[in-house]
Amino acid sequence: MFILLNFLWLLNKDNLLLNPSFEEWIDTAGVHRPRYWMTSEFLRPGSAVEDTNAYVGELAIKLYCPDSMAFATTTVPICCDSTYHFKGWAKTSNISAGSFTITWLKIGQQPIDTVTIIPIMYSLNYREYAKEIVAPESANFAVVAIATFPGMGLLADSVTLDGPKLFGTEENSKTTNQKSKLEVYPNPFVVFTKVREQKIEDRIQVYDMMGRLVEETKESIIGKNLPPGFYFVKVKGYKPIKVIKIGI
Repeated sequence: MFILLNFLWLLNKDNLLLNPSFEEWIDTAGVHRPRYWMTSEFLRPGSAVEDTNAYVGELAIKLYCPDSMAFATTTVPICCDSTYHFKGWAKTSNISAGSFTITWLKIGQQPIDTVTIIPIMYSLNYREYAKEIVAPESANFAVVAIATFPGMGLLADSVTLDGPKLFGTEENSKTTNQKSKLEVYPNPFVVFTKVREQKIEDRIQVYDMMGRLVEETKESIIGKNLPPGFYFVKVKGYKPIKVIKIGI
């Protein structure tokens, strides 16, 4: 079984993407980028910059690189086998400048061969791009990206991915394994949480977003020494039928 531990700041939000309108920018290792997004600015300075020509708010992201792709990407945990609604706004003076893409990952950042591509076409005004998509049954994360073709430019703003809230419990009706009744309480939590219905022989393993084992125990108390972030809790014998959001 997998349980998702998440930030408190995602609590009760339908849109899963943070900083969807690119209003917040930070400096990381000397690179200016939108908070919670990774961009081509690390590789090609000037290829992903803030711009005041926004659709909503005060800022948008401008992508352009003369000889390579320019991109911005963010990764969020999702509920597998669930329906999500993607929406993004973009404008470009090129006939076909690039695309929005949604890809899926398993825990450990293993890609799944299911990709949604939404081409970004000519429009001098902001144009809405929307798509309803279903997360694969084995997916744990969605990767949302905006990318341009070499020599093409675009402005993008208000990029959202609406879907099931991760807070609470979601069960897969196809699963009948009685061990699936594992629960975590309190949820969300700040200092630590307790795994209920866990037997002494059950080993609890906690993984970060990169699939690295960060905690392993047979005790029911978990999360005491973990920094804020996204985590999965795995208990052998429990199937991945629930996704629970826990803030730490």
